[in-house]
Amino acid sequence: MKSLKVKIMVNCIVIIISIAILGGGISLVSSYNGTLDNLELTITETTKTAALLVESELETHTDIAIEMGFLKELSDPMATESDIKNLLEHNMETFGYEGYDIILTDGKSKFDNKSYKDEEFFKASMNGEAYVTEPTVFAGEDMNVIVSAPIWQNGDSNTVAGVLIFYLPGDFLTNAVKEIKIGETGTAYMLDKQAYVIAHTDYGLVTSKSNTLHDVKTDKSLEAIAEMEEEMIVGKSGFGRYTYGGIKKMMGYTS
Repeated sequence: MKSLKVKIMVNCIVIIISIAILGGGISLVSSYNGTLDNLELTITETTKTAALLVESELETHTDIAIEMGFLKELSDPMATESDIKNLLEHNMETFGYEGYDIILTDGKSKFDNKSYKDEEFFKASMNGEAYVTEPTVFAGEDMNVIVSAPIWQNGDSNTVAGVLIFYLPGDFLTNAVKEIKIGETGTAYMLDKQAYVIAHTDYGLVTSKSNTLHDVKTDKSLEAIAEMEEEMIVGKSGFGRYTYGGIKKMMGYTS
């Protein structure tokens, strides 16, 4: 899948460990360091596992779109619009999609004539690739995650006859990361390649297009987390610590 590169960040609040040090003094330093090592390993391994889980869930939907793209009915000029809609609506209801569309080779929707010719998902699928967008508002409507795949002429993988798209809810990725937890305080979120938040337990950060790399220019307290996010969006994996809002945190990240 060459579209949305799954990037997971797991935040783990370690305020409980800080309190333990304050209460126990120097005698707990060795134990504290050992605990941090174990916690670092836990967070690092969890980020890798979480990335695979989210990517697997996304691939489930791309596989559905890919398989449907081989249905001859979708490229059959004799198939009625009603027959095609009935076929797509069955899958929409089965898999929880919010909508669907077929984009013709000129980039226009088969059903409402909207143009998608400049969208990356359209270009990718016209080149024979499945694609998953980040949460985006398309054509002035609600925020969605779009899954697209090529429609093959006569069901043969030789000629692309159009693009099939399904609309996932905009909070699809957010709901996925909500299932990722470490202990009582560990949470996860996702960024795109420009460091915009695309999944977070606070969905408002997604809809507002929160971006730490932008915010750090006016809020220097974000420098530590911004440095880690810069590493993540260029494909690095790692682990770090920072303080935010007076709370010590640890972060593992992977891409």
